[in-house]
Amino acid sequence: MATTSLPDGLLKLWSVWNIRGFMILSLLVQLTLASLAPLRKKTSNPFAIFLIWSAYFLADWTAVFAFGLITNAGCRTSGVAPDVLAYWAAFLLLHLGGPDTITAFSLEDNALWLRHLVGLVAQLTAFSYIFAKSLPSNHFVGPTVLIFVAGVIRYGERTRSLYLASLENLKKTIVKPDGELSLTAGAGTLSSTAGADARAPARKFKLTFHFFEIYKGLFVDIMPNLSERLESQRFFLNQGSGEAFQIVSDELNFFYEVFYTKILGINSWWGAIVRSIAFYSVLVAFALFCRAKKEGIHEVDVVITYCLLVGILVLDAVNGIMVGSSRWTNASEPGYLGFQIVSQGNGRRAWDALTSLAVVLKRAARERAAKKSSVMSTPSRCKSNLSSANCFHVLPGLLCDKIGMSETLAEIRFASKRTFDMDLWRFVLRELRRKALLASNIDKMSEIYEARGDRALEESDCGELVRYTKDLEYDSNILIWHVATEICYNLDEDIENKSRTFSKTLSDYMQYLLVKQPKMMSAVAGIGHLKYHDTCVEGMCLCSRFDATNMKEFCSKLVEGQPNDDLELPASSERSKNKSILMEACELARSLSRKDARWDIICKVWTELISYAAGHCRVESHARLLSSGGEFITFVWLIMVHFGIGPRFPKE
Repeated sequence: MATTSLPDGLLKLWSVWNIRGFMILSLLVQLTLASLAPLRKKTSNPFAIFLIWSAYFLADWTAVFAFGLITNAGCRTSGVAPDVLAYWAAFLLLHLGGPDTITAFSLEDNALWLRHLVGLVAQLTAFSYIFAKSLPSNHFVGPTVLIFVAGVIRYGERTRSLYLASLENLKKTIVKPDGELSLTAGAGTLSSTAGADARAPARKFKLTFHFFEIYKGLFVDIMPNLSERLESQRFFLNQGSGEAFQIVSDELNFFYEVFYTKILGINSWWGAIVRSIAFYSVLVAFALFCRAKKEGIHEVDVVITYCLLVGILVLDAVNGIMVGSSRWTNASEPGYLGFQIVSQGNGRRAWDALTSLAVVLKRAARERAAKKSSVMSTPSRCKSNLSSANCFHVLPGLLCDKIGMSETLAEIRFASKRTFDMDLWRFVLRELRRKALLASNIDKMSEIYEARGDRALEESDCGELVRYTKDLEYDSNILIWHVATEICYNLDEDIENKSRTFSKTLSDYMQYLLVKQPKMMSAVAGIGHLKYHDTCVEGMCLCSRFDATNMKEFCSKLVEGQPNDDLELPASSERSKNKSILMEACELARSLSRKDARWDIICKVWTELISYAAGHCRVESHARLLSSGGEFITFVWLIMVHFGIGPRFPKE
């Protein structure tokens, strides 16, 4: 006979509370996920992303596990009546549908829509078995059927949203069967709106949605037609920095909602109808359960059921308010406003009051955000990076290495989130606009698009420095100019100059992308991580060799002569010696230090370097970054597209 080492009391506690506990846990996880999911597009904090990731996967796992417990449970072992178990199983379908604010955690999840469809069929089969077991003595047939209908709708919405957001299907919706492109749903929106006051919120939203419709094909390698690109180019070349930033920000928000929320699944008249059916089904189920007889039902089960009902209504109310105040509601054409049906009826005034409050709060948040640009992830200090290789050679570091967490901890420890003001955005926008206006033909635009610092140097009469940009691999460009910028920055620590500040910020940011976002830079960079590591090793050797008391003195000694003439590197490899770029960076810094306008030169070079990376990175990489707070490089990429700076240039 099989025996168990678990105490009898613990086994009894599990048999009584396993289903009850998991039903409560499933509801709590759903509420947590619904409240945390909107933070994804606002923050790249690793802890916040980890909490959202945990809630996302725990939500499905908890619901499926509870389904299994209910399927295998009996009235005697669980203490829960069969009709209550069937009622709870219907709630689990609702939970598996998930909140409107998140359907996919990563871009690849959309391609797994078929797996969710199979899961829906499996859970429907399990529910049918549970419901059949509760008959004919089920006292809650009506409420169970109504919650079941709502659950099927919610689960179907999630599956359909994943299907519509998959890149393969997105391309099918843009390319018609006869080969014709279908990009702009609202033809004429730009011409009718561009001449109006672009500061009016409703008109601005419609204008933003029009650009989103034009350029949504970018993610599936489809460009809009010539007239649309030229019209977009003319419009953005005449916009101020604040207006351009707000439109681009809202446009990226549309892209985020397409790939990671339910907006495509509910953004239609049919979606609004089934959403209304689901909402009113829950309301009627609540009323029927209140009136139903509950003899033989444990009081705890009654309380848990009420909690489940109230929790679903709260989630529905929050989802409804968010949809009613969404940019899609304010921006879409009438054909896209099907979900406004939800707001019709006797509760119109209450609905308008709630959605108006949500709109006011969101507008205030956007106005605050418009005063600042995006969040840039940057290494906190060059000195920290040069010494970071030694930071984990202690016991905690060895443990982190064993479990593969050293890179994650280094990311948290040495990466800072620096929110910069609009001045940097204005500078980058001004430079890109100037370059776009200089493009008189396709060849000129192609030259601008492929520039990675060489054009800026030639325009500044620094042709002798072009060899540090054009003749090197892109990852070497980033590292050489990053070290040179760091040296010059420390040498000029007493100089107050906006170009100096901009250069430092862009330098740190590009190095962060190269080292900590290798997937983002894989299309343009080679083995940048190895080159960075080799440079750090050489830098630490120089730190131990030079007797410097501060960074300025250390940088001065680097610029004074050839630091690598008689330097013996540690037991590295010939590969490390060949690929170390510290000496070239010192030579570049020495040359730049002789230039009076060096910071204007350096800043323009970095603008070309970031625009080169933004335009040449894979478009899917920009879409992935939207799910973790976004990156400034994505803003640069989209404004370049609107300026006409891209791989496919509008002809004259």
